Amino acid sequence: MDELQGEWRVDGIGDGERLAVVEVPADHAVTFVVDGNRVSGHSGVNRYTTTVEVDGSSLTFGPAASTRMAGPPERMETEQRFLAALATVASWVFDEGELRLVTDTGATAVVLRRP
Repeated sequence: MDELQGEWRVDGIGDGERLAVVEVPADHAVTFVVDGNRVSGHSGVNRYTTTVEVDGSSLTFGPAASTRMAGPPERMETEQRFLAALATVASWVFDEGELRLVTDTGATAVVLRRP
């Protein structure tokens, strides 16, 4: 769990249909901050917070709460994809400096890097 603590930048979000990872534009500023069993950050337009349970490499997020501001359509889409991807996460792995949050089928849901 200690490896997950701290601030991360979201670099990619899995595309559940093709199992590809869609890059997050740098100006969308999607962040992921782990503090104990809480995760919070900026999801593109709004702030979000959720809980996380870690058991070895298993990872489970609780329902995310978010502010409800509107923004440009492309940022809203990024935000919706990111929050939906969190709900699919089952485990995590480190891969060449990246933290990958992975679904139960082994597909990448979210790619994170330290800022």
